Amino acid sequence: TVSEGLPRAANGGLSGRPAVAVPHVGGLFRVGDWVGAEGMLADASLASAEVVEHALLKGSAVPRRRAVGA
Repeated sequence: TVSEGLPRAANGGLSGRPAVAVPHVGGLFRVGDWVGAEGMLADASLASAEVVEHALLKGSAVPRRRAVGA
């Protein structure tokens, strides 16, 4: 899925962007230039990917979910 977002003061600026972890779906993460409170464009994409990498390597203690029919 492709999405975009522009950090606006009315939404909290950079800190108003969504976190990498999707709170209602354990083990699902977001990565992109519109995710996380750090950087813009490529910097934000790499920063969010790094946060996801650390969460995955740590095991994140999140139960894994299987896709329907898997």
